[in-house]
Amino acid sequence: MGDGNASVERAQPVTTGPFFGGLGTAPRALAIRFISSAARETIGPRTKAGRWEAVRATRGVRKQDMVRNGALPNVLVDPDTLEATLDGAPLRGEPAAEVPMNRLYLLS
Repeated sequence: MGDGNASVERAQPVTTGPFFGGLGTAPRALAIRFISSAARETIGPRTKAGRWEAVRATRGVRKQDMVRNGALPNVLVDPDTLEATLDGAPLRGEPAAEVPMNRLYLLS
């Protein structure tokens, strides 16, 4: 059981360390701002504030165009029993027998 927004009662806090792309001058060097073609022509090249790239040919992009995520499964959740199915097959997750370093051990 879990939720990316930690909106379920048993969600655990998530603590992450620094990432290589967030240190020093890396964010500016790695950043890309996607803007319209018209805006790109108006502002010209920007070098001090990172890369600015014009977005093109996006109106026809669909889910099926995604390289590794083209599936469109039928996901249903019964509001009464909370049973979830994926293309008719039930989705089940067994409870964990042991959860190391859970909320009991959270140090502040």
